Amino acid sequence: MKPLSILGLLYCSIMLGTHYIITKQISTHIDVSMLTAYRFMIAAVPLYVCLIYIKKNPFQNIKPGLILGFFLWLVFILISIGLKYTTAINTGFISGIFFVFVPIVNYLFFKKYLKLSHLPVMMISVLGLYFLTGGLNHLGLGDLLILFSAVFTSIHLVLVGYYSKQDLDPITLCFQQFLVVSILSLIYALTTGKLSLLVPAAQLTPLLFLGLLPTLSVFFIQMVSLKSVSEITAAILLSLQPGFAAFFGYWLGGESFTKIQFV
Repeated sequence: MKPLSILGLLYCSIMLGTHYIITKQISTHIDVSMLTAYRFMIAAVPLYVCLIYIKKNPFQNIKPGLILGFFLWLVFILISIGLKYTTAINTGFISGIFFVFVPIVNYLFFKKYLKLSHLPVMMISVLGLYFLTGGLNHLGLGDLLILFSAVFTSIHLVLVGYYSKQDLDPITLCFQQFLVVSILSLIYALTTGKLSLLVPAAQLTPLLFLGLLPTLSVFFIQMVSLKSVSEITAAILLSLQPGFAAFFGYWLGGESFTKIQFV
């Protein structure tokens, strides 16, 4: 089961790598809060249909789903706000180092210690991320918001690992957290005056892709995989996503990709 979980998390990194360039393209036509609402609603609907079909209550044991959904929403909303005040380079580096916070959160929440064997891997990952993104430059408010989103990403991952090892149905748990993110995003869009239900026809296909693959499949596989691998291992594997993001940005978006970034 562990090799399959590792392959599953590698798939998650690849899919999450695609969502950067697709989100960037769609967000020129749809407000990011509405984009997040639609994205997670698209992910929630198939799970709801599945739960009804197998005659399970979609809202049973809802507290873990509410907690996971809240932290996942914080991740997305802070990134969307932070991007207005900082550069893509800073965002890529700061959000990419979320795995550094995982052992800290693991210790604070559950008194789990970092294995020494993980330390050099994490140091190499930080160094690689620095060269991939260009590091940090001119820190400001936006960078602080992105930093908080990275912390909440690590909290979400640790809590997913915790709940996935309990006797909770992953389909129900994923549905609940997706629904929470979608509802909170709609409320945020309403309070900021950006609530708009219109989606350009040309954006429907990429929006469906975003909701079904980099959202539904990724967070479901991540939850199932964390049953058999540690949160630190998952974090290191998921830290590959900026590399895939750079590749897909070059391949699909025509963005630059230097030799140093490739290395």
